[in-house]
Amino acid sequence: MKNLNKLSGLLLIGYVIFIFIALIISIKFNITLFTSDINESLIKINLNSTAHITELIFDTTSSILLITASLLLSILFKKKTIALIASLWLIIGGIILAIHNMGNFALTWVAKEYVNSSPFNVETLKTSAFSMLLTAKWGVTIGSFFIIIGTILYNLSILKLSKPIGWFGIFAGLLALISLPLVWVDTKYEMLSYNLYLPMILWQIIFGIWLIRRNVDYNFA
Repeated sequence: MKNLNKLSGLLLIGYVIFIFIALIISIKFNITLFTSDINESLIKINLNSTAHITELIFDTTSSILLITASLLLSILFKKKTIALIASLWLIIGGIILAIHNMGNFALTWVAKEYVNSSPFNVETLKTSAFSMLLTAKWGVTIGSFFIIIGTILYNLSILKLSKPIGWFGIFAGLLALISLPLVWVDTKYEMLSYNLYLPMILWQIIFGIWLIRRNVDYNFA
């Protein structure tokens, strides 16, 4: 069980690292996608198709790491009902985030068709791309919602074990919950949304380190 908790901690930290790698690639190659400007988004994807696919591979892998970590945590916290429910929410969130990238992968080929298409097909491809991007962005919102709720529930279950980590996690989860609707209100709030979500990312790293360093029998009675 000791090795299991260390592995779950490492996976959680790996999940965060892979998210940041994906984000760095997206920023470096300017391939952040917006439904408000489909034409620009498709051109960016086509110009940086390799970077786009690489970023998606890291992003999808991060979701797989989260799912695996959550499965291990469900074993570690098997005697705590709240933690088991939290694990389920995290697993569902990870699955949604992994699935949402299917449309983003497909956009690589839609973008190629778009830039080489005749004027007759342009509008059809733009409509298709808009639908795929909108679905993907809702996938991020819904998947993140599950992860946030799972995080808050986990912190409720570990309050007796570590009050500082537990209360910080609950606070960070509530901030992240506030961040979700902001990106749908106006694109100018997107950076604020990211900033509000960051404390929860920080908590995931802290929680991962806590799991790695915690040298006790994991009965969590």
